[in-house]
Amino acid sequence: INNLDEINGGSNVAAAFWRVTEKAKPHNLYSSSDSLRRAAINAKYDLSTPPAQRGELPLIQEAEGKVSSDITVFYPNKLSMVRYQYNKGRMLYERFMGEQPHMTAKGEQLTAANVIVQYVSYQYIDGDGRLRLIMYGKGKALIFSGGRVINASWDKPIGKFTKYTDAQGKEILLAQGPTWIEVVTNATRIEY
Repeated sequence: INNLDEINGGSNVAAAFWRVTEKAKPHNLYSSSDSLRRAAINAKYDLSTPPAQRGELPLIQEAEGKVSSDITVFYPNKLSMVRYQYNKGRMLYERFMGEQPHMTAKGEQLTAANVIVQYVSYQYIDGDGRLRLIMYGKGKALIFSGGRVINASWDKPIGKFTKYTDAQGKEILLAQGPTWIEVVTNATRIEY
């Protein structure tokens, strides 16, 4: 899987990202699908669509798990606290930063059909407290879908997609639509 990131991408992808002055770093970095696509074409990446890697719940099937309509992720910086509230009428989780709705530049609140909290190991990479998150291997996860939560496990071999399974080892089906993955350290407090 190829990467297009603002930090390590160099001049090949620099035009795909821009910063705005009305927000503080790191929350002022933006991109768009069109600019990322152009950068991928310039970098000669294969843009063919890979086959689906996960199953989806049929629209009429209800998610499994216990009822949980509110999720709060307490990141170390209080300003980075994230909350999701399930809107049963829309069948979506509405995203909040702190206590404010998390809005797009177009004034629309961010939403997700599924929210995954993925616990990962980490290493400190410098004296400023920056972390290297270990995104391969195995660990615990919480899968929120349809206003419910499932305790899960994740497994990601290097070079493969992450697989999420329940306590019986069965792959968890997600609702159709966007999925947000909140990557957290094992010590991060989560309320739901």
